[in-house]
Amino acid sequence: MTKPDDLLHVNEPGNIWLTDGESDVAWFLLDGALRDGEIKLLEVSVCPQNYPGFEVHEIFISPAKLAEHINKKCEGWWVRKLNLVPVGSVKVNDNNEIEVDDE
Repeated sequence: MTKPDDLLHVNEPGNIWLTDGESDVAWFLLDGALRDGEIKLLEVSVCPQNYPGFEVHEIFISPAKLAEHINKKCEGWWVRKLNLVPVGSVKVNDNNEIEVDDE
């Protein structure tokens, strides 16, 4: 079976995928599109304990703002893939978990 060339296909290499063991969130770069320093991403979250438990959004965000969001909302989450944000903008400890300085 072959798929038409115009269908969307994304996976985690080169993107971001985080989990806390119960929920997962991922951001996938779309088209490499830029708009005023922002990149176009597909944001996918799976949170079975919430309703709705599965959400998909197309967003524009700067890599720095995405790093800020991850630092604010995902402390303690485990990193499966962490690309698309400036190197060092998200602190990851030796257990591969997001760690936020309280300073």
